[in-house]
Amino acid sequence: MIRMAICDDDSKFVKTKLCSYIQSAAQETGSQVVLSCFSDGKALLDSIDTDSFYDIIVLDIEMPEVNGKQLAKKLRSLDNSFFLIFVSAYPEQVFDTLKYKVNAFIPKTSSKDIYMSEFVRVFKEYAEYALQFDLIEILKEGRLSHLKISHDNILAFFLKNHIIYLKTPSADYILKETIFKKISEKYLSQGFFESSRNCLVNVKRIVELRASSLTLSNGDTLPVSRRSYRPLLSVFSMNIMSEIEQ
Repeated sequence: MIRMAICDDDSKFVKTKLCSYIQSAAQETGSQVVLSCFSDGKALLDSIDTDSFYDIIVLDIEMPEVNGKQLAKKLRSLDNSFFLIFVSAYPEQVFDTLKYKVNAFIPKTSSKDIYMSEFVRVFKEYAEYALQFDLIEILKEGRLSHLKISHDNILAFFLKNHIIYLKTPSADYILKETIFKKISEKYLSQGFFESSRNCLVNVKRIVELRASSLTLSNGDTLPVSRRSYRPLLSVFSMNIMSEIEQ
């Protein structure tokens, strides 16, 4: 499922054209899209849950209070992984939007065929891009939420007091999942290693390995069991050699 937001103060254009083109492109590519529409940047920003960002955002440029470029800058400061599309009546501004990591720029006066072509392309590219991410169920203040995260940003999983935690560069999250074996079965084949009982680490994010502990890229330390040390050292060394060769 693709969470998609549109921010444009021209509600008639959004309802009669933009939403229709997006739904048609989604149907053509077999994409499941949930659309949220906003008439100003503040409303869009207020809707954002930092643990569940939009996958694709469509912005107009000329809007009251906060224009599309200012909004894009703010959005990119919050998340750099979403796809960004500008739909604007000012095509001459296309080059001024490139710094915001734009995936498409569509002049508002474009034909339906151009809109469809661009939205279809973006949906197909996003489908490939999304394979790099997991959507993980977490508990936030006791309520179920979803965290979209790339494998590179998953540092480790560990069990503490019968609760499974996901460690990221910025925070630890409580998982809805309660069976650690299920986590191991999924991630052991994806570059993770069991450094100790009920502790699974991303080998690529280890910066220092010792006989009884390891340090992750965010500075956190985790235990290493006597049984796991030598095989982990071998995998860790091979990963370093692989990175050097690249």
